[in-house]
Amino acid sequence: MEYYGRRQKEPWRDVMQVCMTGHVINAGFHNFPKYNKEFCDRCGEKTITNCLKCNNSIPGDMQDTGVAVLGFEKVAPEYCQSCGVAFP
Repeated sequence: MEYYGRRQKEPWRDVMQVCMTGHVINAGFHNFPKYNKEFCDRCGEKTITNCLKCNNSIPGDMQDTGVAVLGFEKVAPEYCQSCGVAFP
């Protein structure tokens, strides 16, 4: 597995891409870039990957070499885990 051009041996958390109304676009922003979208295909709102206040990443899926998790409904977090501000 490569992340930013490096081989990963330890589990790591990817970034979640959500729209401004809270629809999850991609919970694996870096690992699955082909699913990234600039605008939501359900409501047309712009998408974000970072908190609008503190600019920290929205936590996405855990990634681990050789482990696949299938069938979970992805839900966007309601608040930023770094600064506590509510997401749009």
